Amino acid sequence: MSRLFRQNATDVYAKSLTYTYLGGNRLIAVDDEVSLWSELDDFRDNGYYYHQHGQAEYDYDYNGNMVFDLHREMKIEYTQTTNLPKIIGWRRGTIENHYTFDGQKLGKKVYDYRGNLTLNERYFDELLMQNGKDRRLATPRKNPLSRSHLTKL
Repeated sequence: MSRLFRQNATDVYAKSLTYTYLGGNRLIAVDDEVSLWSELDDFRDNGYYYHQHGQAEYDYDYNGNMVFDLHREMKIEYTQTTNLPKIIGWRRGTIENHYTFDGQKLGKKVYDYRGNLTLNERYFDELLMQNGKDRRLATPRKNPLSRSHLTKL
């Protein structure tokens, strides 16, 4: 897909997106030619037009994971062993995820843009602890790509 048009209820174009790819399926830029505010709040171009500056708006690591998004001003680091998102940083703050060696999520910490801890979640099997208080029973945080369920057949 290289173009997408969306209209609102009054038939005014709310989005006119142009997609630019590198090497087949690697998205490197999205340009929105319509500057109207969308009630969906799904994509804002922020004035970065690829055809004007030629700079890639998205970057990927050797595994194909997105590591940079210019529009959201977001950077993502992944664990080396499980290829899961470890640190997600953007202008509003940072999220740090913690996993076991086999990919089970142990917890996450959320920091605001000043570096203040705003949320500290820890997972113990089905128990979720938020900022030191038990909140609810949650489903276990396991790596969905794990094949451990196949051995039980």
